[in-house]
Amino acid sequence: MEDVIECRGLVKRFGRVVALDGLTLEVPRKRIFGLIGPNGAGKTTTIRICLGLLRPDAGEAFLFGEDPWNNPRVRLRVGVLHERMALPEHVRAAELLEHVARIYGLSSPEEAAAEALELVGLKEAADRKVGGLSAGMRQRLCIAQALIHRPELVIADEPMANLDPLGRSEMLDLIARLHREEGVDFLISSHILPELSRVCDSVAFIHQGRVYITGSLEELMRRYGRAFRVSTDRPEALRPRVAEFPYVREAFVAGRDLVVEVEEGHEAEFYTAISGLAKELGVELYGVESKVASLEDLFRRVVLGELGGERA
Repeated sequence: MEDVIECRGLVKRFGRVVALDGLTLEVPRKRIFGLIGPNGAGKTTTIRICLGLLRPDAGEAFLFGEDPWNNPRVRLRVGVLHERMALPEHVRAAELLEHVARIYGLSSPEEAAAEALELVGLKEAADRKVGGLSAGMRQRLCIAQALIHRPELVIADEPMANLDPLGRSEMLDLIARLHREEGVDFLISSHILPELSRVCDSVAFIHQGRVYITGSLEELMRRYGRAFRVSTDRPEALRPRVAEFPYVREAFVAGRDLVVEVEEGHEAEFYTAISGLAKELGVELYGVESKVASLEDLFRRVVLGELGGERA
């Protein structure tokens, strides 16, 4: 079974700006896949190439195993939620979706619109004008237009942008339910990390036009995730010495804390060693918390170049 998306060595320049620098990416089927990176990392350019809206300067992109350029047939298998979608304010929610259904050539636009609204929990808002919907409801409406033709994959570019914490939580719950109950795969491009681990099966970290790490969350957490958060007054003083411990994989400063990843089986040894080292250096130790590294921790390491030698 082919991947839903495959990119091989994509290069894209806009004048002197290199948006993609040899990007390689595989998005498997039956996933909620997170494409994670800061603004300007190349996420949107990657999505546009995969949708056949841009041509790369070098490399190849495949959508369901086919070249998406000038290929409307394969693009019909995808629904899209673009970042900052402009919606007509004066039309009713149902009216907007009926118009989208007609563009797709659906035989019963009214029925398709009603089904899409029910799928995203907006059935009661069918007759409300778009301009009167909350930010969260507008995002649900955007998901509805992406789903109206029953695609196999939905690509959502920054779907949590401009939503408050409750709105982001509701959006993620909706995506998880649609994947679970309707069998829709999702590619979510985002720079908002804390909640993504709730729904994503797999992720790729993109920075400066390249994919640095990719894999299932379970695999990445197993590989990088055994960590301690050391609260101290001088994390910079501890870091170089801690990095010399033979069982320490990585040590990096995160705010006022030192995050340390250790090999399995050395937890008790680390607890003893860090206390002795702090005493030796005259560093105040406020606490040592065992934790599993979050997506945010892993992302920070990528952005800071800590994993520059482990590019995908």
